[in-house]
Amino acid sequence: MTRRPSSSSTSLRDADNLTAVARTWPLEHVAREGKPRIFTFGFSAEESAAIDAALAEIRVPAPTRLGPSQAGCRVGDIVDRDADGSGSFDCGERLVLFARLPGEAVGRLVDFFGSIDVPRPIFATVTETSATWTFAELLEHLMEEKRAHEAARFGAAGPPPTAPATPAEP
Repeated sequence: MTRRPSSSSTSLRDADNLTAVARTWPLEHVAREGKPRIFTFGFSAEESAAIDAALAEIRVPAPTRLGPSQAGCRVGDIVDRDADGSGSFDCGERLVLFARLPGEAVGRLVDFFGSIDVPRPIFATVTETSATWTFAELLEHLMEEKRAHEAARFGAAGPPPTAPATPAEP
């Protein structure tokens, strides 16, 4: 995997700004809210490696990989203590989930992901409400929102085809 030429406004300077945002984020917020985290789901091993490498370039830690076994776990438990279960579910979507990041950092990271040579995922942040859902419920809700958005945007023709998600490695 290689990095795509940036077609968005994201540049190395923006990447430096992401690092600056992370460094200047108030420590009292971290103490109150917990450590900022990024989670991914549905990416192949090669795609995950590309994400890790790109984030390392801007000094952002590699995301935590979510797997099908976490389907029945509460999202809040996954964020707080890496809860895992014995559940399973089949889902062809890719997801990048942000927890405890300020809105500015989330926006810049979403833009930055556009420069990584991986299929576009669903982006989401953990909210007070979604923290109470199971991971499977969150994914179903996000996929429903994506379908509604695509129907409004593309009408009956549907969205252009994308590469199918490859099975994620646990």
